[in-house]
Amino acid sequence: MTRPRRRDPDSDDFESWFRHHASLLYQYAYWFCREGPLAEDVAADAALNIYKAWSNDQQRILIRAHRGYVYRIVKHAYLDFAKVPSRVGEGECALADDAGGSVLSSGTTTDLAIDTREVIRRHLDTEELDIVFLRYYQDLSFKEIARCLGIPQRQVYRAHDRIKQKLRPLFSE
Repeated sequence: MTRPRRRDPDSDDFESWFRHHASLLYQYAYWFCREGPLAEDVAADAALNIYKAWSNDQQRILIRAHRGYVYRIVKHAYLDFAKVPSRVGEGECALADDAGGSVLSSGTTTDLAIDTREVIRRHLDTEELDIVFLRYYQDLSFKEIARCLGIPQRQVYRAHDRIKQKLRPLFSE
């Protein structure tokens, strides 16, 4: 007698998926926004988009299997959010500003991480930022990055090398 296969408890349940991944949505949104309240709004928009896509079997499989796909949903929610000026409150910046100078310079480890992130954001284009984020903040392989960005793996390798060449002079002091 064969035993029935146990179903994954959250295979079709958006609520349980969301409970496990809400912090990931916020983390991705904060990476783009760098402001808590704005990141919460972007994460909420991304969660709504995921909820709407959840009924489609193919999209649900992609959402559950690939963090990079979720990252792209949050990225698009951020870009959509930034297009509407009325949704960005006073004192918040929708898109990263390109003003010179560092954000903080008090010298603490947290400030150094923020300064480093600012330098990276100013010197890389959008695709390069995606590669850095997915590679170093999400620990994805080059193959996984290529799959989630929809580009050949060789292109990811080349872009990664270009990124290192761009950033090396900035951090070799």
